[in-house]
Amino acid sequence: SKLIDDFIQAIGLYPAGTIVELTDNSIGLVVSHNPEKRLRPQVLMLRDNNKNDIQSSKTVDLSKRAFMSKVDRPMVRKAILPESLNLSGDKIQGILQRNAQTGLKSLFG
Repeated sequence: SKLIDDFIQAIGLYPAGTIVELTDNSIGLVVSHNPEKRLRPQVLMLRDNNKNDIQSSKTVDLSKRAFMSKVDRPMVRKAILPESLNLSGDKIQGILQRNAQTGLKSLFG
């Protein structure tokens, strides 16, 4: 039990790069963790809750995002395989590159 807790604290239950389904049915890619809240990672959104591709980069920090109530707050439901979503490595890489470019544009506007 202690070993499992230490493992989760070290890398998180959902390591960076894991594709996850949230409780609101949206799909995202884990990009980082909050050291105090390992079960609430930062997620780059790939598909909305209707499973439509998200065209603009959007990152959601599940540990910090303000919600109307705890019921509204999405959480990670499960990890999923990219193949089950028809997401190729190239497509994921393109999304990550767009996200990086968007981040730079907001810094240097």
